[in-house]
Amino acid sequence: MTKKSSWVLMRGLAREHRHWEVFPDQLKNTFPQSEIILPDLPGSGIHHQTSCPMRIDQIVEFIRRDIEIQSRAEPVFLIGLSMGGMIAVEWSNAYPEEICGAVLLNTSLRGISPFYQRLRPTNYLKILTGIFLQNDLQKKETAILEITSNHHPQQQQIIEHWVTYARQNPVSRMTALNQLIAASCYRAPESKPQVPILILSGLGDRLINPDCSVAIAKTWQVPLQVHPVAGHDLTLDAGDWVCDEIHSWTGKRSATESNADTALSPADQY
Repeated sequence: MTKKSSWVLMRGLAREHRHWEVFPDQLKNTFPQSEIILPDLPGSGIHHQTSCPMRIDQIVEFIRRDIEIQSRAEPVFLIGLSMGGMIAVEWSNAYPEEICGAVLLNTSLRGISPFYQRLRPTNYLKILTGIFLQNDLQKKETAILEITSNHHPQQQQIIEHWVTYARQNPVSRMTALNQLIAASCYRAPESKPQVPILILSGLGDRLINPDCSVAIAKTWQVPLQVHPVAGHDLTLDAGDWVCDEIHSWTGKRSATESNADTALSPADQY
């Protein structure tokens, strides 16, 4: 892909744009002519004082207004991690004319996967005591990292970053609860959104069963690539791999479109 495009990156529950860490730079290196857009969900990041709705479609509307999507002339791609993937699905389904493609990272959809795969039961108590009821930010962010990442080489540095984000832009328990309700209640569209979709999954995801990604790919007949060891925070554990897979996917799409153009009959070309 050589032409200018925009990539909108959306994270999941109680996370903000800075939790992408170095991934936006990795993506920019992969697509140097593209713009990387990092919106925050309502109730998170720069919008941490904003109330968060309990519906994914309303979160989509918030982000569309926030980044002024209708004023953008260049092609727009979505990348969504976890709940961010659900937002990407709803956006692509409701406004396919705005989107050129969507990449779903370790996400799940009600109506395609059962609840016990969408959130592994072994994490119910960890999430309640380690995240929702934990007041010590160091312990809280350590617990989140332990659940979501498998092998990041700079774990202590990452925890320090996350503690800083939590102090500067605190996410309320009400926001976290509303986002959890929105993610839990969001149901997959009856049919695949009318945009190209790539699904990426980490086989070492201990928060969401990787079978959820497999189920979406099979149901919608879209490509799926699986990292053998990466955890739930796929871009933190394997950011370069994610970029490589996206680059390969866009390259294949460009080649397909180019072949379709050259396949026109002489009469169609004039």
